[in-house]
Amino acid sequence: MPTDDQSKTLFSAKYNQHYHSIKGAMTESKYVFIESGLHWVRQILMDHKKDGTVIEQINCLEVGFGTGLNALLSMLDQGITNTLSIHYTAIEPSPVSQSIWEQLNYPNLELFSRLHQSPWGQSVSILPTFTLYKVERVLSDFLERESATTDPIHLIYFDAFSPEALPELWSESIFAQLYSLMAPGGILVTYCAKGVVKTALRSAGFQVQRLPGPPGKHHMLRAVKAS
Repeated sequence: MPTDDQSKTLFSAKYNQHYHSIKGAMTESKYVFIESGLHWVRQILMDHKKDGTVIEQINCLEVGFGTGLNALLSMLDQGITNTLSIHYTAIEPSPVSQSIWEQLNYPNLELFSRLHQSPWGQSVSILPTFTLYKVERVLSDFLERESATTDPIHLIYFDAFSPEALPELWSESIFAQLYSLMAPGGILVTYCAKGVVKTALRSAGFQVQRLPGPPGKHHMLRAVKAS
């Protein structure tokens, strides 16, 4: 269905929720994940390079690949000449079928198709500065099986369905496991600013910032692992 900025989103009958904000799917994703997440982390890591610390790659983990919109916007924002490359791990237990994602009106159909058609469980270089690794598992399974081989994470896009639909994903236990995988100074951004989420993030060790939200939402959260 079209949202207020004319970009489309999907509706999950299973969870009775839309994948993105009906106030603007692309607007929300850009604001929450790109502007409040990727841009913030990129600047921090670039500042580290000025101090002599060599960091060539942003390790990003997305919880809830869904339509692929966040990955697409990250890749388009990254471009092919950025100094820092991105290794993008995307977790999605229920991939969207091709017949469905082909109906979405997101920019750059060629790159969008490559995101969805890339094989699961393999690292694929979509652009010279963007590598995608898709995991078809629930988050708890990923944390149990693959976390030991995961490089320190600089950025987490936490874009799962809401705590009402999937309370087990928004728990202190899950956030604590994610915290342990993150590099010092790493951040987690999410559209959800509910009190139970803030409490769980703080209990897991994060420093939590409540920021103004995108259209239709009063607030969003950015959680930081102390340096």
